[in-house]
Formats: sequence, C-alpha cells, structure tokens
Amino acid sequence: MNVKYDLHSPFDIEEHQRHYIHYFEVVLFPDGHVEYAVPSHQEKLIAIACDMLKVDRDTLSNMCPPEYYFDVVTWLCIQTGCISLWENDMILGEHITQAQYHMLEKLQEAHIFLGSLPHQEIQS
Repeated sequence: MNVKYDLHSPFDIEEHQRHYIHYFEVVLFPDGHVEYAVPSHQEKLIAIACDMLKVDRDTLSNMCPPEYYFDVVTWLCIQTGCISLWENDMILGEHITQAQYHMLEKLQEAHIFLGSLPHQEIQS
C-alpha cells in the first residue's frame, strides 16, 4: 500500500526531505511537535488559538490589541506559544520551550530549517 505524504500528513522529517525541497512552512508547538501551516501561518494559528482559548474567530479577533493589527502572526504566536517557521526565518512568541529548541536543532541538522537558532531564554 502506497501512503500519500502531503501537507495534511503528520509532519515527519524524513518524509519531508523526500517530498519537499526548499519548501518549509510549519508551526512548531510548545511541546515540540510540528504541523504544516495549512492553509497559511495566520489561518493555522487562528485555528490553534481558538481551540486553546475556547473562543470563536470573532472573539479572538476582538482580543487582538491595536499594536498587533499589522503583525497578527506575532500576536498569535504569543497567544499560543507556537513558533511560525519558514526555511530561513521564524516568528517567535515571548518564550521558547526546551522542546521547541530541541526540535529546531533537529530541523537544522536535517538541513530543513536554515535560519539561526533563537537567543532567548528557554522556558522549561
């Protein structure tokens, strides 16, 4: 049986390397697990935040402070504790967990994430 791997599959480093070259758009959760940012980083983070905070999309939107109106992804990362990752860049929340840092190291070793590791205090 040939199982299809795509952007809706659970993230797997080896499968990702086999199927995608210079494509990396994911969300890294506080517990270190990775999910593809489908359909986009903002929409993925909105769904995560709504689920975590037990609110609907309109309520979440009304919670966003004006200073983040043009930087909603950063605000969503702060709210969820997630990190938005691209091949060469990331958007962090306020802290990074040990599990996130460890996964970033694994992604760097696999040459999937080519950016720099953050120089933030790691939250346990």
